[in-house]
Amino acid sequence: MLKNYKFSFQLSALALFLFIMAPNFIWFAIPVENDILRKEAVLPALDIIQSVFQALLIATLIFIKNKTSQPPSRLSYISVISMVILYYLSWVLYYFNIVNYLSILGLAVFPCLAFLLYAVIHKNYVAVIPTIIFAVCHIAGSVINFII
Repeated sequence: MLKNYKFSFQLSALALFLFIMAPNFIWFAIPVENDILRKEAVLPALDIIQSVFQALLIATLIFIKNKTSQPPSRLSYISVISMVILYYLSWVLYYFNIVNYLSILGLAVFPCLAFLLYAVIHKNYVAVIPTIIFAVCHIAGSVINFII
């Protein structure tokens, strides 16, 4: 299975990562009134695991390519872009102080789905594993820290 993979820089994966991270950079610079996302994590170990797998998913998306992957269709990219748009809409809700389980889940679920769809579309199954582990940790952490 690994014989189909090579180390290769994927500009589109880097672009996806930067688009996903852009609202986070704004959030770091411009805090929201009543910003619940800045509170202390209930399970710090879960945050550490999440961060490790986030780094792994980004590294595998950006630097590993499946040699058998064909160029994705426009429809495939539309699905990833849709997840990014829904993620941005979740940030808009958050900045308008509409903070509920839907907006919090939107901030956690949509970027994970964007990364997962991108990996599957590009047949980068090496990236799927850290993406799924990151998604489970990210969504669980969001529920534990901000919804329960």
